[in-house]
Amino acid sequence: DLGTIAEKINRDWLYLWIKEPKSYFHDTQMARYRFNDKELRLLIEYIMRDWDFIPEEEEDEEEEEEVERENEKTSEHEASESAEVEEITKSSIIPEGSLAEKGKRIIELSRCFICHEIEGVSDLLPIAERDDKPAEGFEGLLNDIKCMTCHNIQGKGGTFAPELTHEGSKLKESWIRDFLQTPDIIRPLLKQMPKFNLTAEEAETAVKFIEEYFVSEEIPLEKFADVEPTEEEIGKGKELYDAKGCRTCHTMAEGGVVGPTLKRVGDRLENGYIFAHLKDPYREMPDAVEPNYTLTDEEAIAITHYLMSCRSKK
Repeated sequence: DLGTIAEKINRDWLYLWIKEPKSYFHDTQMARYRFNDKELRLLIEYIMRDWDFIPEEEEDEEEEEEVERENEKTSEHEASESAEVEEITKSSIIPEGSLAEKGKRIIELSRCFICHEIEGVSDLLPIAERDDKPAEGFEGLLNDIKCMTCHNIQGKGGTFAPELTHEGSKLKESWIRDFLQTPDIIRPLLKQMPKFNLTAEEAETAVKFIEEYFVSEEIPLEKFADVEPTEEEIGKGKELYDAKGCRTCHTMAEGGVVGPTLKRVGDRLENGYIFAHLKDPYREMPDAVEPNYTLTDEEAIAITHYLMSCRSKK
């Protein structure tokens, strides 16, 4: 919304932003329009809502005298330039009027209103009005705590935190519910989710939506749904876990802190997801640091059995 932007910024910042948006924010979605200096000034005066803009008076007397001398020089050429000025004005896309009025015309031509809400422009142009009614349910929660600032869902959103597109097939329902209300430290040296003080009802709304819509049929959840590994199977998996050097990055009782902690991974991750991730770490996480060990199904099942056993004691 550009309606109140004048209360937040000054002309210098706005000038540099419009001239070169990426100089402030490299990943901005705003286009660089390549306005010239005159067009930039007109835009700024309209956005700042200074309809009768008059440059501030110089306090320095010497500067005042310099301005006066320049005015005298200008008046000497006034007659010769008047015809040229009139011709430019008539042929320009910018109408007569104050600087702000001319800036408004540039905004209309540049279609700034497609992304921004601008008072005095949207009501003159045939564009869809925004629905100011607050969203409800999971959408409302998503917007309220700005989940997509950090998380990505179906190719949209941030890249700082894990992707949520298939979280319903990745995380266990009970763990999601608890984590949303009391976030635990999963990645000690990298990412930690803030505590948003969600109510139990809000957490339940999120859980139901995630479990229904954020799923992937490619993750074999049914394969390990009712599996309870034996001590022998768990022991075999632990041997492979140690042999592959997983503790270098992951923590159990001890280990590294580069990757997520696996202390209670059996409470957190779906068994089928653990298996799928071991077989191909890059399918759900293309930028994963974890190497692909090209495990056989037997090896992946063994390590899955071991990680399934890493749960909180009840």
